[in-house]
Amino acid sequence: MLYQLLCLSAAFICELNYMYNFRRDELFSDANSFKPERFLHPDPDNKNANIYHFIPFIYGPRKCLGYRLAGAEMRALLALLLRQFKFDLDPSGPAVYKRHLRLTMRPEPPLQLKVSVVNPL
Repeated sequence: MLYQLLCLSAAFICELNYMYNFRRDELFSDANSFKPERFLHPDPDNKNANIYHFIPFIYGPRKCLGYRLAGAEMRALLALLLRQFKFDLDPSGPAVYKRHLRLTMRPEPPLQLKVSVVNPL
C-alpha cells in the first residue's frame, strides 16, 4: 500500500529547498537573474507560473501565523535604515560578488558596505 512506502522514522529530517522553484526556467524567463519584480506582477502569458512559486511563508490554512507581522516589521526596518543611512559598496572590498546558496541566499565573499549617516537623530 502507498502509505507503507511513505512511513518515515521519527528521526527523519526533511528540508524543502524553495530556491529550486525560483531557478526554474519553465516557471520564470531568465530565472537566474535577480528580478524581484517578477513576484509583484506575474507574467500572464506564463501558464506555468502562479503565486505558489514564491512561498517564504507558505500558503493555505497552515501558513505562518506571523507572516503579516514579519512583512510589516521588515518594511518598517528597511524604511528606517534607508531614511537615516546611505549604503555604498566599500571601494576596498571585492569588485565581484557571487550568490552563495545555503539555508538562505548570501553573497560570496561577504558583502562589504560603507555606511554613512544621512539624517542623524
